[in-house]
This record gives sequence, structure tokens and C-alpha cells, in this order.
Amino acid sequence: IGEKHLVESTKARWHSEQGQKIISTALNRLKKLQATQGFKVIIALQPESHDFNHYQFDFMTDIMQNEAEKRGWQFVDLLPVLQGPSTETYWVSPEDIHLNGKAYQLIANFLHPLL
Repeated sequence: IGEKHLVESTKARWHSEQGQKIISTALNRLKKLQATQGFKVIIALQPESHDFNHYQFDFMTDIMQNEAEKRGWQFVDLLPVLQGPSTETYWVSPEDIHLNGKAYQLIANFLHPLL
């Protein structure tokens, strides 16, 4: 299938009518909760974790930043926090590209002052 297919299929889903509806519905539900409960919302986008240093998923960042700003929320792009070292440094294992504790510690340290 390959990297190109991954990027193109993800982009198609995010830009599709159904994808846009899913995002909008979820964020609108959060906005309603915020209105009734009065909490602060910060949208911190965890980047897609295949390659932080040659990142090809900026469309997700653009969409989420736009959606956050439309609702008056702060948007935080976490990609710069994870760029630099080899992306694999932040994987659970070569077979599991979910972020590991080291990555989440960097993210927590970055977000803590914003809370």
C-alpha cells in the first residue's frame, strides 16, 4: 500500500463530507459542554506518528486549527515538540508506532504552562 496511499487516503477521509461532519459534530458537542460547564478548551493536536521530520499531514493541522479558532479555542500544534530526533525514538517499538512515555513526557512538559 505504501506511504503515498496512507497520506492520500487519510487526506480524502479528512476532507470528505462525512469526515468534516464527524469533526464538526464532535467539536460542537464539546462547545456545548463548555458553555454549560464553563471550562477552558485547548485543542492540542498530536501529529500522525509515521514521520515527524518529513511530515505530510499538515492538512490535519490546518483543519483542526481552523475548527478550534472558529470556536474561540486555543490551538496547539505538537509537531514542533517532536521534531528533531528520529521519529522512531518516540515509538513504543518498531512494530508499534504509538507514542511512548518519552514522547508524552515532552508533550506534558510543553502543555503544562498553558493549563
